[in-house]
Parts: sequence; C-alpha cells; structure tokens
Amino acid sequence: MSSIPVLVNTRKGITIPELLNNPTILELRHLPDTQRALLTSLIMVAVTEYLEAQETSAEQELRHLLVLEEAHHVLKRVGNGYGIHEGHSSQQQAINTIVQLLREARGLGLGVVLIDQLPADLADAAVKLPGITIIHGLKDARERLLVGGQANLNDEQFLHIGALKCGEAVIHQAFSGPAVLTQIVKFQREHSA
Repeated sequence: MSSIPVLVNTRKGITIPELLNNPTILELRHLPDTQRALLTSLIMVAVTEYLEAQETSAEQELRHLLVLEEAHHVLKRVGNGYGIHEGHSSQQQAINTIVQLLREARGLGLGVVLIDQLPADLADAAVKLPGITIIHGLKDARERLLVGGQANLNDEQFLHIGALKCGEAVIHQAFSGPAVLTQIVKFQREHSA
C-alpha cells in the first residue's frame, strides 16, 4: 500500500511558507524509491510555484537551500541515463520533474545541494547541472570519470581523486577556472563556561 495518501491527506499540514521560513528536515528514508521520488517532486513543484509567485528582483540572491542527501534515491539513472526519458512510469515522471526544477531553481533564489556517494547512479542531467562540484575520494574509475569530467580534470587529476584522504576535496566552480585541491581542517568548538 502506498504511504503517500497517508502523508498528504491530513486535516492540517505544514504550509510552504512555514517550510521555507524555518530550517526543516523531511526524512523520507522509510518510503520506497518510487514514492520518495514522487513525493520529492511534489514538494519541489510546490516550493517552486510558491517562489515564482513571490515578487522578485531581476538579480535573485540565494534565499533558500534544499539538500537532497543520497540523491540517487530520487534522481536515479533509469532508461537512457539522462534523467529525461519518454517513459510514463510515475518514478520517471518524478525524476523528469525534479531535473526540470533543478534547472530553474537558481533563478528563484533556491540553491540545491545534491549529495551522493555513488554519482554514477544519478541521472546524467543531475551530474551535469550543478554549478559547483565538490569531490571527495572516489575509488571506482567510472565514478571518477563521471565527476572528474564534470569538473574538467586532466588525466593526472582523475587519478588523484582516487587517492584523496579524509578531509581532502577537489572543488570546481563552473566558469571560474580550474578545480582546486582543498584540505578541510577538523573543526572543534571550544566550550566556554
């Protein structure tokens, strides 16, 4: 039985302004991938339509951040791998909707962070769309080729991302020059009395 009717058929739910005005975590791990993709696309459509209805300036600054952790659950590589596919399954339609919304999000002041340990499991469009790519150690050659290609890495750099240590990352921002190797220093808070 589908869990979605139970989730959306409520007397009182959270409104989109409430969702956007407060740090909010929507935990969807208990849903099967097809339902997770469908519910994510419904939420993204509602958020996008709300943001489009708001008066905005021509230069939209970042106002909201959406993080999709383990993004391959909602942006799964299916069909031709590109994410946009002519199939009519609800999962494919949900993926198509999410990819389309990712293309439009920046202009609405909505930043989207896709986090995944298996980027080759993502639809190609989801890998190609980000303006900033952050790469941590990837052992699998196919994974390195995919994200390394997105970050415009050379052959030596491709090999290097397979040997990145804990705390190291390669960061590439589209249209701003070559990727850079970064060392993230462990952050510890000092507790004061």
